Amino acid sequence: MKYGMIVTWNFDGFEYRRANNTVRNLMNPPSPYTLVHKVQAELRERKIISEHDYLYIRTVPYEDTKSRVVIMHRIEPHFQELMVYGGVRYTMTELGRLLYPENVVLSDETNGQLKYIKFPIDTAASLSRGLVNFLLGNGARRVREKGGAYYVPEIRIDAVELVLHALEQAGVQVNRISPNEDGDVLLKVCKDAVAWLQVEIERFTKKMQEAKRAAIATRNAQKVRELKEWLDYYKSVLEQLGADISTEQQINAEIALDALAAG
Repeated sequence: MKYGMIVTWNFDGFEYRRANNTVRNLMNPPSPYTLVHKVQAELRERKIISEHDYLYIRTVPYEDTKSRVVIMHRIEPHFQELMVYGGVRYTMTELGRLLYPENVVLSDETNGQLKYIKFPIDTAASLSRGLVNFLLGNGARRVREKGGAYYVPEIRIDAVELVLHALEQAGVQVNRISPNEDGDVLLKVCKDAVAWLQVEIERFTKKMQEAKRAAIATRNAQKVRELKEWLDYYKSVLEQLGADISTEQQINAEIALDALAAG
């Protein structure tokens, strides 16, 4: 696509089991520990534990993935048996093990009832946040104020397509739209991008110049080069559209990079 592409998506058909590591790495589901009270309520509702019992969990890594094995225990307090130091005696028994966030039962000590228990996560919201961060990290810019549609620069389409294709394999509907070069959307996106990139280049240039360690200066210099590449792209599109914009921040960044290289 000559002027990049606009991407939108729909997660309604997403299936976690079909997602590969590329897609799963985009997600950042909440810690299962934050969901204990919700799962405990579901266990009580299904009479897997009593109203007086509690759910206790611990997690361990699952192979070389971001998934976790959640080991679930029933805590049964014996309130009539006070301990010497004032605590309550209790009995702890294992209920089973789930793979999180897949919610796959690995073992079940409840006569098959764990298959009805899920650690509730908003998969679409988690995946959407990860995808947006990925797109922004590849020079994309928001088309709509509330999000949901992002412009991907032509120079980053190949890298972005690898992730978009993986999402489609997992059931996500991805729409690719070629921007109209005669419309106002592309012009506005590019102008917004240039304004944002100039600020970012200035910020990272300052951080590069003020860095007290060479490693930090080099890292910031790399970021400046990346931002400058995106700025050059957006500027070229604006020029092709017949627009122009000042690039004082870019010139300052080039001077700073030359000084760093000379030092």
